[in-house]
Amino acid sequence: MQPIQDPNNGVSDPTYTGLPETKNLSLRAGLRFGGFDVSLFGQNLTNSHPIMSHTRDTNTSELFYDHTIRPRTVGITAAYRH
Repeated sequence: MQPIQDPNNGVSDPTYTGLPETKNLSLRAGLRFGGFDVSLFGQNLTNSHPIMSHTRDTNTSELFYDHTIRPRTVGITAAYRH
């Protein structure tokens, strides 16, 4: 429990829900041959989008922003070392 969530703490905020539990699956597989390294990778393969924070715009009281983690990303990397 974070101090802001502890009701025994004088500065606790009962409306603060804390951060959600997150699960993030990332994988990387690669090959090395000669001086080449080639890898295939995937991040956030479950494509989860938990709300990590909810904040109000500082310029207006009508806008809010939700922040989350990067969506599913896949790619390839290659490097040559001589």
